Amino acid sequence: MKHEPAFALASEGQLPPKRSATRQRPSQLWCRTLRLADVRGTPTERIIPFFDSMVSNDWEALGYPSLKAAEFWDTRSCGVACLRMVYASLLPFRQFLPATITEELLRDQAYKEQSGWNHNGLARHARSQGLVADVYKLSDPQELVRAAVAPGVLVVSIGPSFESDGVSGHLAIIAGMSSSGQLRIHRPSSRHPTAGRDLCIDLPTFWDHFSGRVIRIREA
Repeated sequence: MKHEPAFALASEGQLPPKRSATRQRPSQLWCRTLRLADVRGTPTERIIPFFDSMVSNDWEALGYPSLKAAEFWDTRSCGVACLRMVYASLLPFRQFLPATITEELLRDQAYKEQSGWNHNGLARHARSQGLVADVYKLSDPQELVRAAVAPGVLVVSIGPSFESDGVSGHLAIIAGMSSSGQLRIHRPSSRHPTAGRDLCIDLPTFWDHFSGRVIRIREA
């Protein structure tokens, strides 16, 4: 594996530390059902596998050059985890290692330590895999609902926690709607491999912690 300069910087600790992720609280519910629209507009079940951003727990298999480098990216890989979920849903017969995705994004200058992942850079990576990716901003909650059940996978910019203030700083996947009308969220965690999977968040709460910025990725 070819090591890019950013991995060397990470392993040597030359980049400044990033704030740790907010711990998930147990009050958040798990969604049990999901109904989405396929390309013909008919409701259908869609499975979106969950990936966390904690890559140090299996760093060698995930392609990282060292445990130290993987630990550096544990709290910086929400964008990579979201792309892995998108690709696992839309390109299920292809394998994508998070270290490889990270290297490719870094070469494209899609990450800055001060501002995190660039949405256009993430969209470019999806397009390089033969997918269609659009970056835009939603203006009201009902527009979000329509986007959540439309074809494709929606990457959203949200705050680090649904229990505290903040509308940006983290990326997640809207996997659809629950049977009760709540949004089904895959929010990558750097603390535990399954934390943040299948969260059910009511629409007003989500909107209060949502920047409005999304990346819609779908098959061509």
